[in-house]
Amino acid sequence: MVTQTPTGFIVLPNVAAVEDVLFNSPSDQTIVFYFTEPICPGCDTIHNRLCQWTTLFPTVKFYQIKTEIPGITTHQSTDIYYPLPCIKTFKDYPSFYNRITKRNGVNTGLYESDINYALSL
Repeated sequence: MVTQTPTGFIVLPNVAAVEDVLFNSPSDQTIVFYFTEPICPGCDTIHNRLCQWTTLFPTVKFYQIKTEIPGITTHQSTDIYYPLPCIKTFKDYPSFYNRITKRNGVNTGLYESDINYALSL
């Protein structure tokens, strides 16, 4: 089965879209990048929980980065941490040029802690 996009997540189709999100979002906006690949059993495992995130975290912007898109992982913010799935959180990227958190695996509780941490900043 091909990895599905969670409800409410926006697929970023290229590096230009990644940069647009990072550089043109308000400085207080929490951003989450969710990295997947076409065949990703871990992504399938957490899919249902991720579909709830836009409701649980209504002020967060969620984006999916499909690693199979040519060139998508060439931006410094989209370098991949295996195994997938991987989630990175960002806030005020133009000031810091770095992520707040990064984590991989299937423990959505840890991901949610990372999102809450980013929201607290």
